[in-house]
Amino acid sequence: MKRCQKRKRRFWVHDMLKKRNEEGEFATLHIELMEDETKFFTYYRMSRHEFNILLQEIEGVLQKENTTFRESIQPVQKLAVCLR
Repeated sequence: MKRCQKRKRRFWVHDMLKKRNEEGEFATLHIELMEDETKFFTYYRMSRHEFNILLQEIEGVLQKENTTFRESIQPVQKLAVCLR
């Protein structure tokens, strides 16, 4: 009988993805957009004030719990992707 060889798992979360909260597109672009109301409106098609109100309304539904293996995607990031 042949034994199945276990394949070594390389990584749970790729190193590149571990840096997404500091160096990812959202981390850099969203900060720039928050500084300029017209760019923010052009990108998300709503004002910063409306974005924050909408985020407060649905944040509880979008929030997931972090695990020991990986961090969950933040509600503000999920909303930004949905609107974009």
